[in-house]
Amino acid sequence: MLQDAYNYEYTYNPNASASTRALNKTENFKNFIRTHQKAGILIKSTYNTLKLNDPKILVIIRDITNERTRAKFEKLEEDIPITAFFKSLDRKFNN
Repeated sequence: MLQDAYNYEYTYNPNASASTRALNKTENFKNFIRTHQKAGILIKSTYNTLKLNDPKILVIIRDITNERTRAKFEKLEEDIPITAFFKSLDRKFNN
């Protein structure tokens, strides 16, 4: 059945809501993602590991990608990559 105001069917899938998925993003989740990132484990493998450990977890691959991007941004001290590169060169040669 189509909704009156929309041209798509209503979904009952809790993964469809970003606010619902945000409830599962605890510090343990963030540490798990960052640990996998440091180990060089692919995003799809991280996702599969999460789903195998808890099939009811509300997470999509994009959530993992976003968390890895946030971790990389924090590592760069909130600079864009090129700025971080030049700052590291400056520290290396001007110490």
